[in-house]
Amino acid sequence: RQETAQQFRDTSGKIDGVEAKLSEENRLTRVLLEGLRSDLKLLAEAVIGLSERRTEHENAMEFKMDQVKSSIEPYFRNLNRRVSLLEGVDNRRERDVMDVIREKFEKKR
Repeated sequence: RQETAQQFRDTSGKIDGVEAKLSEENRLTRVLLEGLRSDLKLLAEAVIGLSERRTEHENAMEFKMDQVKSSIEPYFRNLNRRVSLLEGVDNRRERDVMDVIREKFEKKR
């Protein structure tokens, strides 16, 4: 009977030790989770900041592209007409002068 009582006391002591260890592990886990929560909050704020910067950058790039387009547009507005004129000049150079004159005067009649 004393031996059984001693075994119960030993087992009870071991259980108390395990409970203490579990309690400490539980506390440490909670501390780690709190740290992770804080890190996650910082990460979320960084993502939001990067998203805002990206949007600002996209808007700035769109504005600059519009500026470039508006500065180039006048030069290309009548491009087809100018190319046609140059092609016409080139065609007349290759043809006989008399044929060109005949065509011009025949159209006017």
